[in-house]
Amino acid sequence: MRNFRNPWTLLGLYVISILLFSFVYYRNWIKNTTSFVIETQTNELTYDAGFSYIDEIIPYDTRTDRIPFSITDFNRLLKPYFAEIKIKNDSLDYLKKTIPQGKTTTDSISHLLMKSYSENVENEIQKHRQPFNDSISNKWKMINQSKDEIDIANIKVEIAQLEYELAKKELMIRESALRNMTFYQDPNIREEFELTYSEYLNNLDKKSELEVNIRDLRSNIIDLKNNFHTNRSSKIGFSNFLYFSFLTSTTTSFGDIIPNTSTIRLIISTQIFVSLLLFGFLINIITGKILNKNNKEAQPPPSSLNKNT
Repeated sequence: MRNFRNPWTLLGLYVISILLFSFVYYRNWIKNTTSFVIETQTNELTYDAGFSYIDEIIPYDTRTDRIPFSITDFNRLLKPYFAEIKIKNDSLDYLKKTIPQGKTTTDSISHLLMKSYSENVENEIQKHRQPFNDSISNKWKMINQSKDEIDIANIKVEIAQLEYELAKKELMIRESALRNMTFYQDPNIREEFELTYSEYLNNLDKKSELEVNIRDLRSNIIDLKNNFHTNRSSKIGFSNFLYFSFLTSTTTSFGDIIPNTSTIRLIISTQIFVSLLLFGFLINIITGKILNKNNKEAQPPPSSLNKNT
């Protein structure tokens, strides 16, 4: 405790506190350069004078010397990016609702199309089946009327041949239908299906394209933010925060460096409290020393007291 009665010790602690808080401020600045608002006139904008960055999306590989230093100006630069993302997100949300409906409609029309295909194929087979069925029916009548076993056997062979020819014909028709499906499908349903399916595929392509565009825009924003922080951190060094820490310790400020986060404000409040505490001790010690010196000067020397007695 005796050391704390020494004003030089307290002065040293005061200087150490300034350096310590300077380092804390500088570390926070390096991690997040938006933790402080730097006065733009002191730290000029670094974009080219002839370059208009407002309401214009700049390429993601923009050099840091074309990124504004000011947080406000940088937010204005990002504004068209976020506006573009919002527009594309709205379109994407609409497509996410439309695509399932389109798929349901397409599947429904596709079911009708396949139904028309099956019906037309069966109708075509039925046309060729009828003559064979008539012939087979007549053969069975002949069997019922005949009493000769040999004639009956021959007629049954003819019926088998007719059934074989019918099966062969049906197989040919089905193979032909598979190779030429559109020929056996209803043309009106086919046209409706093609339009609906084409719209469905276009919506899928648009959805994929929008997702890629949104991802690219977000990537651009990240690149711009990285360049923004790199640019700001390269312009402001430790000496700036040493100056700021000294002004904070004296509870004065010119407004050129302003805290921008609750964490930094808490740290500044702590520094002010510590500084005032050290100042209070220092003033108390100095005042005590002055009073003791004045009291000693006011007292008469011991030799004069002895003479009077």
